[in-house]
Amino acid sequence: MKFFLNSIIFFILIVAAILTSCKKDVLTTDSSAKLRFSTDTLTFDTVFTQIGSVTKRIMVYNPSKQKVKISSISFKENTKSQFRFNIDGVPGPQVKDLEILGEDSAFVFVEVTVNPNDQTNPFVIVDALQFNTNGNLQEVILEAFGQNAYYYTPSQFVAGFPPLSFLSEYEDYMPISTNIILPKDKPHVIFGFLLVDSLINLTIEAGTQIHFYDQAGLWMYPGSTLKVAGELDNEVVFQGFRKDFF
Repeated sequence: MKFFLNSIIFFILIVAAILTSCKKDVLTTDSSAKLRFSTDTLTFDTVFTQIGSVTKRIMVYNPSKQKVKISSISFKENTKSQFRFNIDGVPGPQVKDLEILGEDSAFVFVEVTVNPNDQTNPFVIVDALQFNTNGNLQEVILEAFGQNAYYYTPSQFVAGFPPLSFLSEYEDYMPISTNIILPKDKPHVIFGFLLVDSLINLTIEAGTQIHFYDQAGLWMYPGSTLKVAGELDNEVVFQGFRKDFF
């Protein structure tokens, strides 16, 4: 008798599981079936122009017990957007007819590369990722704080030495002479080694920000001098480089 009852219970559980599974596979077109998101605004901290950001994630949830089809996922700014996304491995700028099972979710990965402009202070770019599901248009706001910078990239590749460039190559950034003052209106981003030639006196004024990318450095030749003129509450900042650095 006990074996018989256990068999019935087991059978009922199997049938319930099958019915539940089938229900999650049934596509609903009900306009009340809306998506939920892990955030309503995705923010990227200060991102240097021309350099891609870190990758951030949004979770998209289908709270319905039935499957839904997202007719389209795209940027509000369409092809003009400076953001990029992919959802479950499918890249934008537009994804169509994406299905999410009942009570399931999907991952959206977002990056941004901020276009340079003529501003010295940080600026904001804004877009929105729009989801069209059963006639419902929902969106997640995307915002990034851009920052223009002075970039120093290797121009010399000599065996036995790290990739490097010479400060004297950057006459577009500052007057090149035996006495050079780094401009402080924008951060300085150094890739590889920045080499200061002999007989150059380099001054870094208060408030200047210098960011070193992985294994980058400042290399002073014999005969050159370096003056760091930081002040209390207006320091010269030397720091490593992160794609989201504030």
